[in-house]
Amino acid sequence: MVAQVTSGFWTTASIIVEKGGAKKRIADPIQVTAFGTSELGAARQQAYTVVRFLDREGKRKKEIVPSSMLVSQPGELVTLLADRGYLWPPTQALRNKIIRDLSVVRPGRRIRVTPVPGWHDKSYVLPGQSYTPEGPDRKHFQLCHNQTVRLGEFRRSGTLKEWKEYIGKACIHSTRARLAVASVFAAPNLRPLNINSFGFNFSGVTSSGKTFCVRSAASASGLNSNEGPATWDASLAGLEQRALGHRDSMVPLDDTSSLSQPELAKLVTFRLAGNRPKAKAGQYVFANNLVDFDWRVIPLSTSEEPIWQQMIKSGRGRVRGEELRMINVRACVSDKDDIFDGQNADASVGSTLEERLKFVERHEKLTQDLQGEAVRAYLARRCADNRAEATLKNRELYT
Repeated sequence: MVAQVTSGFWTTASIIVEKGGAKKRIADPIQVTAFGTSELGAARQQAYTVVRFLDREGKRKKEIVPSSMLVSQPGELVTLLADRGYLWPPTQALRNKIIRDLSVVRPGRRIRVTPVPGWHDKSYVLPGQSYTPEGPDRKHFQLCHNQTVRLGEFRRSGTLKEWKEYIGKACIHSTRARLAVASVFAAPNLRPLNINSFGFNFSGVTSSGKTFCVRSAASASGLNSNEGPATWDASLAGLEQRALGHRDSMVPLDDTSSLSQPELAKLVTFRLAGNRPKAKAGQYVFANNLVDFDWRVIPLSTSEEPIWQQMIKSGRGRVRGEELRMINVRACVSDKDDIFDGQNADASVGSTLEERLKFVERHEKLTQDLQGEAVRAYLARRCADNRAEATLKNRELYT
């Protein structure tokens, strides 16, 4: 049989007790640490098991898996943890012994599990931490992987002080950059105020600083990657998955030029503004374990021409409601034909095109090194303020 044995920090299910009482290690340490329940009101109610283990390099890892995997789908559990670096024993019999032992553990800890970030009741959930009226919390809510959700990185690097000093101050010199960053702090309030998703597209010539606006906003949320913002060139299902993975946040999209047909911009905008995935049959959602949550997002993108200009030029007329759902913002507003229109921009950013390009390049690099702390600091204060929602609603009446 396989025994539960305490070994330092870990309670392992990887020790086999042979005849005569001798103990033999058959795999690296692995344990069940908590049970989880799915979000209340979810289309498919599920139970989850939190498994912690050591990978091949001796690093501690955690995986949240449907509890059914430990009973009816052990092969999927073996594959999943193997992909994460867990070294299973070589024979199926020994693997089954470990899984059977894990399946009967009854940990005292209970958590709530969700595949999407954003608001859940009065708490705002992000990877690694949720923000509640009682303060930041790392234990009660957990995000789990779902193949139909393109979860944002929500990275954390640098400090809030550094972000203010280098990114925040750089945005002082551009009304467009300030608008982009402000959208990050507005996005979590769309749901409480019952406002539909909408976005901004910054249009202007190349090297005018448009992408700097998007990257500055993404740095506040921790969404900048080495590859830069994602483009619009994706299937509608892919964009829906991205919206779910950035739920109640901003979505960096960058360049619309990747769209093969201008009409797709209208369709994409309409779908994002609809706040939820395309309706599917209930049995299909259940059978394919699809996520059936809504979203409230503020996408930010860039283009050389105004986003709706091609459709208007082609004789298709006005695009009407889409112009309000994805608002085009002219990026080149300074006398240097770029985004830096602040009073002291020449002194702080540069008085020549070369100086301004270097300023943008330098600060775009910083947006990747310093990110994620600004929005988390805001959420901690926002969730702890029990008057915030009433204050926002009162202000909305006068705007």
